[in-house]
Amino acid sequence: MCGKKTQTEGYTAICNYKQTNFKLVRRAGQRNLRLRVDSQGEVVVSAPYEVSFFCIKEFVEKNADWIEKQKSKAVQRTWTTGQTLLLNGITVILHISAGKTCVFQNGNVLYVTVRNPEKAQAVRKAVCVYYCNEILAFAEKRVPYWCGLLGIEVPEILTGHARTRWGVCNIRDRKITFSAMTACLDDSLKDLVVFHEVCHLLCRGHQDDFHNLMQTYMPDVKEREKRLRIFNRSGATENLF
Repeated sequence: MCGKKTQTEGYTAICNYKQTNFKLVRRAGQRNLRLRVDSQGEVVVSAPYEVSFFCIKEFVEKNADWIEKQKSKAVQRTWTTGQTLLLNGITVILHISAGKTCVFQNGNVLYVTVRNPEKAQAVRKAVCVYYCNEILAFAEKRVPYWCGLLGIEVPEILTGHARTRWGVCNIRDRKITFSAMTACLDDSLKDLVVFHEVCHLLCRGHQDDFHNLMQTYMPDVKEREKRLRIFNRSGATENLF
């Protein structure tokens, strides 16, 4: 597979006796099949080059019920006043208005002002930027803290729009990128994500040395990981950004 990077194609599968279109993205270096439904209801499958199309199509069809559930959520996320989102571990209500772009939280209300409030994409983009700023502010405090405990240099801290990962550590370039959706989590779970990525600066994979390091400096890591798994299964961040 030398020289291959990313390849995207469109295909169709039969899910619950209905035709389902999906976008197939093949990535060099990817190990597992991944499935998501984006904010517009489009089904996207990421797969290694080595996996046959037959296996990919079977994978999509086996997840038919999950796909339908996620599609219904995508339709429900209208980005209008009254819609609820999770932010810093609490449920907030959107209040949309027209004007110069501005987003701020007051209690359990997230006020969003954009020039074209009738355009869902404009509201979504403004909220996403706010979420990025929230997790960046948190990470800029906690990453140096954990690095200080571990005795390592503080890496560059970035934010992104990843939908399937809370954070990514680039060991070679010493950069940690946190997804905007991480701002949905309460502080204890955000700190789990932050420390997880910081530990990767010392431990590349998830072998015993990695888990031992986390357990040493975060004794309740198992309990936090359990809560994060439960949160993941809740679907609270599906089709968010």
